[in-house]
Amino acid sequence: MYGDLPDDVRKVLSYNLRGDLDQTLRQHVLRRDKRRCSNCGIVRPAQRKVEYGGRKVYLTIDHIKPRRDSGNNHPRNLRVLCNRCHEFLNINDRLPESDEVPWSKL
Repeated sequence: MYGDLPDDVRKVLSYNLRGDLDQTLRQHVLRRDKRRCSNCGIVRPAQRKVEYGGRKVYLTIDHIKPRRDSGNNHPRNLRVLCNRCHEFLNINDRLPESDEVPWSKL
């Protein structure tokens, strides 16, 4: 079930597949996705103090299959998104297209 995941991630998943995201899982997903939004590609914006429209742009961990729809915390169900792509997804029920993400060019 856990494949080639690091031991620390396996340990967390053994007791926390449906609860809150553990810091170990967050760090694993950030490393796996190279601290880059999987949709628009912006890289570690918080480290560069990126702002768009007067608001900070930062990275979040997103559930591909939402927890409300029985999604879990397995790394295969997690991805890195910037807060702007994440907000767009929540409002529009889809990720923005490349011409809809001007903040990624900052």
